[in-house]
Amino acid sequence: MKKILFLSLCLFAFLSCQKDDFFERFGPEVLFYQYDDVETADFISITLPAGTSSYTVKARVSAPNKLAQIDIYRNDSPVRSITDFSQEVKETEYFLSEEVTNITAVTKIKVIATDKNGKKYEKTFTINV
Repeated sequence: MKKILFLSLCLFAFLSCQKDDFFERFGPEVLFYQYDDVETADFISITLPAGTSSYTVKARVSAPNKLAQIDIYRNDSPVRSITDFSQEVKETEYFLSEEVTNITAVTKIKVIATDKNGKKYEKTFTINV
């Protein structure tokens, strides 16, 4: 009888710990990159060569609980929002490519990612001239 009670308590403890979704612990993430893929997680700025006035900001935006929205800002002014991820291979990952033109001064591109649970993450990329 003691063994059954002990096993029941162990089973109850194990099952109650399983209620939490593992992915609930993790929110969205934004990683900027320069070439074909994410080379380094701390790539957050670039200095353009003299005479260059455009640059394509690339980022891998991901969220284990699926992406709900991506907002893009240029110097704190809204540029666009992305909410349709149905064409993506996975709704947990989006590869952003945003062309920034008419760069004449330091320009900051902010990306805010929101997942389906409402968790947000923001990261800013700086373009120096």
